[in-house]
Amino acid sequence: MTVEKLGAALSVEQLTSLMQKMGEFGVKRLEFTSAGGERIVLRQAEEHSGLHRPVTKTAPVKLRPSTQQICATMHGVFYLAASPGEAPFVTAGVNLKEGAVIGVLEAMKTLTRIEAEYDCRVLEVLVKDGATVAPGTPLFQVEKDDA
Repeated sequence: MTVEKLGAALSVEQLTSLMQKMGEFGVKRLEFTSAGGERIVLRQAEEHSGLHRPVTKTAPVKLRPSTQQICATMHGVFYLAASPGEAPFVTAGVNLKEGAVIGVLEAMKTLTRIEAEYDCRVLEVLVKDGATVAPGTPLFQVEKDDA
């Protein structure tokens, strides 16, 4: 099924809601046929360890005036390195330029690079490598470089 046909069958909001409900209820596979006769199959990505990881919940961190958080933009598994055994993209104390890769988010077997949106210094890494995150989960505490 093409993206255009899928888009005609379900809106992005409907797909997102379906995927969230699948995760909440432990549904691994959902198959149905649209009104136009198109067959749609949604599958939950297999986790690396084969074990279910709970979504990481972090308490809000009190921020200094120039301190900000970089947060997850979607559900997925967050990785600090490109692959197991490799050095992390960033660690606390590192200065970053806008566009620098700071992590990878895996959702539905798709890897999405997370990049710094501005020049900054990493003060703290707030989640562990391989943590399951939700939209809005704080990943890094950074100090924005206003210079």
